[in-house]
Amino acid sequence: MQNGIYCATFSITGESEASVVVLRDGSLSGGDSGSYYIGDYSVDSDNFQANVKIKVHTKNPELFYVFGDEEGEVIITGTATETSVTATGTSPQLEGITFDCILRLIAKQ
Repeated sequence: MQNGIYCATFSITGESEASVVVLRDGSLSGGDSGSYYIGDYSVDSDNFQANVKIKVHTKNPELFYVFGDEEGEVIITGTATETSVTATGTSPQLEGITFDCILRLIAKQ
């Protein structure tokens, strides 16, 4: 998996949201217009795993926030190639809820 900037698409209950994520030597950071993400990731062969903390920085009253105003954690596991990840995410705070995640390399670093 290459270091770089990735377009991240998250889908849950039929709704999708896109953001930008930077993957670099096991560290993950990124965000969108309302939240930021910080965490770490590993790739073993083609197995991808990331542990990510999410925090709302700008609340939009028209949007639903899965974690509310609090910081949340997600665990993302899936399959990696040199330039993409197809994965599923879960959270210890949201028992029984999963989401789909696709990362696609848009710029090398």
